[in-house]
Amino acid sequence: MIHKDVKSGFDVYEVQTSEGPELIATKHVPNPVPPLGVTRQLGLVLGVKCEADAVRIARQVEEISNRLGPRADQIVLNTII
Repeated sequence: MIHKDVKSGFDVYEVQTSEGPELIATKHVPNPVPPLGVTRQLGLVLGVKCEADAVRIARQVEEISNRLGPRADQIVLNTII
């Protein structure tokens, strides 16, 4: 659950493009509507200033959690932050 006072951050999504899956970030708003073509939502990234940083953090979390196995996301997030 996201705290009500979250005012900045980026929602990160994976979208399917003609060249394969790509990560995109959009400015967080309450009750976000995912962009067209979204295959999954990776989550909310806080504490970054731009979309590129949010995508970079989401990629790092994805890569590390894939190496560590299931249920590693929380450990990875705490490590990166």
